[in-house]
Amino acid sequence: MAKAKKRILIAEDSVHVRELLIKALQLNGYDSMTAEDGLEAIEKIQAGGMDLVLLDITMPKLDGLEALARIKTINPSLPVVLISVLKDPDSMREAMKHNVVAYFQKPFNIHELIGSLNKILSVAPTAAAVPSGPVSGKKTPRKSPVPKAALFLGGAIFLGLAAFGVLRLRKPAPGVSTDALPLQFSLPYNNPTGVAWDGQNLWTCDWTTQMIYKHKADQALTMEKFYLQSDFVPLSLAWGNGSLWSVGQDGTVRRHDPQTLAVGDTYRFADLHPSALAWDGKNLWSCDSRSNKISRHRMDSALGSEVAYPYPGKNPVGMAWIGNDLWIADEETRSVYRLAYDNDLFVVSQVYQLEPHKDGTRKLSGIALGPGSLWTVSEGSGLIFRHPLESLPGKSNPS
Repeated sequence: MAKAKKRILIAEDSVHVRELLIKALQLNGYDSMTAEDGLEAIEKIQAGGMDLVLLDITMPKLDGLEALARIKTINPSLPVVLISVLKDPDSMREAMKHNVVAYFQKPFNIHELIGSLNKILSVAPTAAAVPSGPVSGKKTPRKSPVPKAALFLGGAIFLGLAAFGVLRLRKPAPGVSTDALPLQFSLPYNNPTGVAWDGQNLWTCDWTTQMIYKHKADQALTMEKFYLQSDFVPLSLAWGNGSLWSVGQDGTVRRHDPQTLAVGDTYRFADLHPSALAWDGKNLWSCDSRSNKISRHRMDSALGSEVAYPYPGKNPVGMAWIGNDLWIADEETRSVYRLAYDNDLFVVSQVYQLEPHKDGTRKLSGIALGPGSLWTVSEGSGLIFRHPLESLPGKSNPS
């Protein structure tokens, strides 16, 4: 008989965070239900069948801390994990009074969150029956478990309770050579459109969740962090000059702090609508899908276009430099163009039609180059692919 899946209630008012958590939980073998506000969360907990609650603090109708107090009245043994942008120590102390098992600060590390849930649910009771009766009422006095230890790691605070023992995160898998990585990865979201390599980690973005994600270069391409871009929709990424660069749906270019992903500078162009970016070691380059131009930008306060070249394809969606070659992913032709740059001219040296994309079933939406590998992402499929450079199926000197 198949083992019943654990069910987790996601009480979160942000649709983007809800969608991310639903997908991540699904990929890790959990069932989930959602609530958009505190009152809806209480109603679903009263109905029973929950094994754990992921509870946002800032929610409409009933905030997370008040909802937490009511949850513990309804079902004192139900594990609750708080997630919030708040750094308020008073909120943390209030949460500890109600015996939360973990407290994550947004933006949180999704890998650490899933690891914590796995630990909690390996020892927590299975979907206990919910006592009948009203939500409010006199609480039966009981002895609260005393926190045995607290573990501070990144933006998360893990409270080790007597009921569960001290929570310890398993160590992340050590980094491995990209040559040993699988050729296909499933991402916990469906519409990746950009990908970039920073020398150690892979970055991706998803236009539907408006998130930028940082992944470890391990066997699972583990998501290490994610960042919500609430004021724009990221479509393409590049890494260069110690920063992550993004192109928004509106054609604006942004430079992000690599640690916090806060936007440092925003650039708008009167004559360009960039769809992709790349860094050659000295300059930033862009492709414009409307004019089919490749532009080199001055590294000044305006990031102005210094020189422009014609692009031989039809709809550039991603680009990357390696040596003197510029690689461009084309959505319409489902091809990757390799352009040799010599004497201030671009010459097409190779055209690659890659197996996951060439039949049109998996859209080609972004490209990055890492050590010995070409990476592509596929919008609509939630997949990312690694292609060893030495075995790319190319056509030399196409006419």
